Amino acid sequence: MKLSDFLDTESIANDASFQLTHYANSIHPGTCTFAANELFLQQALDNPNVSAIIAPRSLVAGRDFDKGLVFSNAPKELFFELHNKAFCSGGFNIVFCQSISANAKISPTAVIKADVLIEDGVVVDDFAVVESNTIIRKGAYVGAHAVVGARGMHDTFLNGKRIWVHDAGGVILEQDVQVLAHAVVQKSYFREFTKIGCQSIVSVHCNIGHGCQVGVNTLIAGSAQLAGYVQVGNNVWVGPSVTVAHGLKIGDSAELLLGSVAVSDVAESQKVSGNFAMAHSKTLKKYARESR
Repeated sequence: MKLSDFLDTESIANDASFQLTHYANSIHPGTCTFAANELFLQQALDNPNVSAIIAPRSLVAGRDFDKGLVFSNAPKELFFELHNKAFCSGGFNIVFCQSISANAKISPTAVIKADVLIEDGVVVDDFAVVESNTIIRKGAYVGAHAVVGARGMHDTFLNGKRIWVHDAGGVILEQDVQVLAHAVVQKSYFREFTKIGCQSIVSVHCNIGHGCQVGVNTLIAGSAQLAGYVQVGNNVWVGPSVTVAHGLKIGDSAELLLGSVAVSDVAESQKVSGNFAMAHSKTLKKYARESR
């Protein structure tokens, strides 16, 4: 895809190809992004994965660079317009065909949408929903009433108006993953996968936000909530009713104990608790002081 396939050529200073839309810190090659201020412009310029930028003319004046460039006084608005046009053209497809193994066990009451790959030994239980652009690897389990690939709260606000943003992403459940009853795993609105790593378990009534990346052998207990773009390492324990804020990183072998509300990164092997979450030893001391 090229910028000129979707945008007014008069606004294009330097036409370029792109594969997806994303933010300036994108990890995906071929990204078209937008920059409304100096910070994000510099981030986009320094990011080799960014191939094109939508920005105000005044912001890029005097700069010389070889990325694609579109001038707009409303770069965010034009960015999502481009995103929606590219999605509707079919340019953002990531799973191109339906393939459901004859050795998978799919409940007759489950709903399986188009463009889904389901491998050997997968079980999809009663009334579960598997949305488009989902890949479910061998031996994975999707419990009753779970939703894999749900739309999240992906709209954006521009000039006080809510703008619908099409969901270009999908979900991968790796081998032997379990997504238990009534859990929800959201797809991303960008062209990428929300991913749950091998042998990890997402327990009942959990919500895994758009673009999250969960490592292997990680346990996410009942009613836990991960906001968008959370990165969870391997062998992590996320306790019941834990909440993790947008974009945080949870290191390998970390433990987030019952009801923790994490608003900052959690280091490898760190044990945290409380609201707001801190080292568990500090939470215990705080509790002891306040209980006297």
